[in-house]
Amino acid sequence: MTTLTLRKVGGSTMLALSPALLQILGRRAGEQVVIKVESGRLIIEPKVARRRVSKYNLSDLLKEQEKIQAELDKDRDWVTKKRPVGEEIL
Repeated sequence: MTTLTLRKVGGSTMLALSPALLQILGRRAGEQVVIKVESGRLIIEPKVARRRVSKYNLSDLLKEQEKIQAELDKDRDWVTKKRPVGEEIL
């Protein structure tokens, strides 16, 4: 068991954790934690990052691509296959 001292820092009070204690906990400075009070005890737990759910999935994107591919091909043909008619420069 380790005893720590609460210290006044500006208008707040802080609890400094030693590098050895952080190493035992597998934590580093700068990481976020969740602080809870249960039955008069202060509980500090690592913040678990939520996995972001993607708005799109690959299957839907590929289906949409197939729908618009013909239009994209027409646009490309206009640029690559047609010869200039007048004096325009491409």
